[in-house]
Amino acid sequence: AAQSLGAGHVDVRVSRQRSRSASVRDAHPLGMVSDSVTGLGVRVLVDGVWGFAAGDLISPEGGAQVAATAVAMARVAAPVARARVELAPEPVHADRVWANPIAVDPFSVPDGEVLALLEARSTDLLASAHVQRVEASFRAFRDITYYADSRGTDTLQQRTRVGPELTAFHITD
Repeated sequence: AAQSLGAGHVDVRVSRQRSRSASVRDAHPLGMVSDSVTGLGVRVLVDGVWGFAAGDLISPEGGAQVAATAVAMARVAAPVARARVELAPEPVHADRVWANPIAVDPFSVPDGEVLALLEARSTDLLASAHVQRVEASFRAFRDITYYADSRGTDTLQQRTRVGPELTAFHITD
């Protein structure tokens, strides 16, 4: 759609971001939350000027609409662009897949097991005479991004991150 509207270069990213978090205070669970967000981003180069647009409707129609908006943004920016962009030569990277290695998928561990671990660590810290309050939390994120461009590159990347946190408080006068 973007090329038919005059874009010389087009790249598309379809992204899904998942998150999961759990929290415990003083060995008592506060809750767990899971969320997922999906989006589509289109970047175009029209007569040497970049245009960007994004949306959350992942469909051919949604993609065409976002592509048209990206081309329109490039045309709006053209009169104020100080220099024209010329892409450097880059080889095509077709059918590439990458995921960071993980020993345990944090999204497959049952909620009860996650909360039990946080409760146990919290209880261990509360056993000290020097600790009056403990906050424990767990957060996991997974970003999956598919990238394709008009030169023929298409890649799939998955990145998983985990962030535990334990905070022990000692209250004094």
